Amino acid sequence: MAGFYVGEQYRVPWAEVVVPQGLLSQVFPFAEEALAQVKTTDAPVNYGTVNFLELLGQLRPFFWRVSLLIHTYTELYTHMHAY
Repeated sequence: MAGFYVGEQYRVPWAEVVVPQGLLSQVFPFAEEALAQVKTTDAPVNYGTVNFLELLGQLRPFFWRVSLLIHTYTELYTHMHAY
Protein backbone atom coordinates (compact mmCIF):
# COMPACT_ATOMS: atom_id res chain seq x y z
CA MET A 1 0.00 0.00 0.00
CA ALA A 2 1.11 3.60 -0.61
CA GLY A 3 3.95 2.46 -2.86
CA PHE A 4 5.59 0.18 -0.31
CA TYR A 5 6.21 -3.44 -1.09
CA VAL A 6 4.14 -5.86 0.96
CA GLY A 7 6.18 -7.46 3.72
CA GLU A 8 8.87 -4.77 3.82
CA GLN A 9 9.24 -2.66 6.92
CA TYR A 10 9.98 1.03 6.87
CA ARG A 11 10.96 3.40 9.63
CA VAL A 12 9.71 6.95 9.41
CA PRO A 13 11.48 8.81 12.25
CA TRP A 14 9.25 11.89 12.21
CA ALA A 15 6.21 9.66 12.75
CA GLU A 16 7.64 8.65 16.13
CA VAL A 17 7.51 12.19 17.54
CA VAL A 18 5.09 12.33 20.45
CA VAL A 19 2.74 15.31 20.15
CA PRO A 20 1.51 16.69 23.50
CA GLN A 21 -2.23 16.34 24.16
CA GLY A 22 -2.51 20.11 24.56
CA LEU A 23 -1.47 20.57 20.94
CA LEU A 24 -3.53 17.67 19.64
CA SER A 25 -6.72 19.12 21.07
CA GLN A 26 -6.19 22.32 19.06
CA VAL A 27 -6.68 20.50 15.75
CA PHE A 28 -10.33 19.71 14.97
CA PRO A 29 -11.43 20.64 18.51
CA PHE A 30 -15.04 19.94 17.59
CA ALA A 31 -14.52 16.29 16.62
CA GLU A 32 -15.29 14.57 19.95
CA GLU A 33 -18.40 16.61 20.63
CA ALA A 34 -19.71 16.13 17.09
CA LEU A 35 -18.98 12.40 17.29
CA ALA A 36 -20.89 12.13 20.57
CA GLN A 37 -23.84 14.00 19.06
CA VAL A 38 -23.92 11.77 15.97
CA LYS A 39 -23.81 8.62 18.09
CA THR A 40 -26.51 9.72 20.56
CA THR A 41 -29.08 11.07 18.12
CA ASP A 42 -32.41 9.33 17.67
CA ALA A 43 -31.85 9.18 13.92
CA PRO A 44 -30.10 6.14 12.39
CA VAL A 45 -26.33 6.30 12.79
CA ASN A 46 -24.53 7.63 9.73
CA TYR A 47 -21.41 5.48 9.76
CA GLY A 48 -19.74 7.62 7.09
CA THR A 49 -19.93 10.60 9.43
CA VAL A 50 -18.81 8.52 12.41
CA ASN A 51 -15.81 7.17 10.50
CA PHE A 52 -14.90 10.64 9.22
CA LEU A 53 -14.98 12.20 12.69
CA GLU A 54 -12.90 9.33 14.09
CA LEU A 55 -10.43 9.79 11.25
CA LEU A 56 -10.05 13.47 12.12
CA GLY A 57 -8.97 12.45 15.61
CA GLN A 58 -6.49 9.93 14.25
CA LEU A 59 -4.98 12.49 11.85
CA ARG A 60 -4.23 15.10 14.50
CA PRO A 61 -0.65 13.95 15.22
CA PHE A 62 0.06 13.70 11.50
CA PHE A 63 -0.92 17.34 10.88
CA TRP A 64 1.27 18.59 13.74
CA ARG A 65 4.26 16.52 12.60
CA VAL A 66 3.95 17.61 8.99
CA SER A 67 3.52 21.27 9.94
CA LEU A 68 6.70 21.02 12.01
CA LEU A 69 8.56 19.52 9.06
CA ILE A 70 7.31 22.22 6.71
CA HIS A 71 8.31 24.94 9.17
CA THR A 72 11.73 23.40 9.79
CA TYR A 73 12.59 22.94 6.12
CA THR A 74 11.23 26.38 5.21
CA GLU A 75 13.44 27.96 7.85
CA LEU A 76 16.44 25.91 6.72
CA TYR A 77 15.86 26.72 3.04
CA THR A 78 15.40 30.42 3.78
CA HIS A 79 18.57 30.51 5.85
CA MET A 80 20.59 28.66 3.20
CA HIS A 81 19.43 30.94 0.37
CA ALA A 82 19.49 34.24 2.20
CA TYR A 83 22.76 35.30 0.60
